[in-house]
Amino acid sequence: MEGEFSKVLPGHIPSDKFVRNAITAINANPDLKSGNVDQSTIYSSLMKAAQDGLVVDGREAAIVTYNSKGGTKTAQYIPMVAGLLKKMRNTGEIASITYGVVYRNEYEQGRFKYIKGDHESLTHDPIMFEEKGDMIGVYAVVTLKDDTKIREFMDMKQLKKIQGSSKTGSSSYSPWNMWFEEMCVKSVLRKVTKLCPMSSDLDRVFKRDDGDYEEEAHVELGVEEIIEGQEKTKKKQTVASAAVKKKSAAAAAAGDGEADIIEAEIVEESYDEDGVLPEEAPPIEEDLPL
Repeated sequence: MEGEFSKVLPGHIPSDKFVRNAITAINANPDLKSGNVDQSTIYSSLMKAAQDGLVVDGREAAIVTYNSKGGTKTAQYIPMVAGLLKKMRNTGEIASITYGVVYRNEYEQGRFKYIKGDHESLTHDPIMFEEKGDMIGVYAVVTLKDDTKIREFMDMKQLKKIQGSSKTGSSSYSPWNMWFEEMCVKSVLRKVTKLCPMSSDLDRVFKRDDGDYEEEAHVELGVEEIIEGQEKTKKKQTVASAAVKKKSAAAAAAGDGEADIIEAEIVEESYDEDGVLPEEAPPIEEDLPL
């Protein structure tokens, strides 16, 4: 595959370097070497990384696995913190990026302050050599070229929710188990970057990364289901409306005074669950009283 990778890799990444890193990453993950993983998904994941110009070294990007249908495993490409930072800086819109992990003792000692509102600010004076306590959250601050600052903070409850929505979150070789703090930083970078100007390359990286999160996939599916439901409803209303007009006209012509009752009934009876009149249904006129 090296020849194929070389066609899409940017000029500053030699194809042999990309392949060496990929082999190292695969050898470090027993799941990727097992016969139970779909080999084609490994190659497609590596191709996506090459297209994004990210090296699969655990810093810029990683290849992980999750359980798929049929008892097999599927390889998944995910960009990591260094990869996101690289793509963010390449947009040309960002002057600087600052991020960090916050611990309980830092917060209780007033060494971390995050203020929102008209006069937003975020300050962090990390504890260097003393006991830090438990991790309580992560933050990111992006300064744009026009000096605009965009700040985000995520607490542990939010981060655990994201971990739970990851397809690879429960795997032994999940990045959440191997590099928990880095994945938390990556989560807040994803959040803050969505408020920043994005290039098409960065947007593509985020869309690829969204594939690792069930929640993101569910949201997209939900939109499709809504659209599909609206189309079905519209179709049903059209079929029902035509049937009502036909039956009401017949009832009016018969002079039986039951047009209003018939109109109420036909909306429930004139179509099946797909909004289509059954072919085997008798003509509507046969239900009319003579």
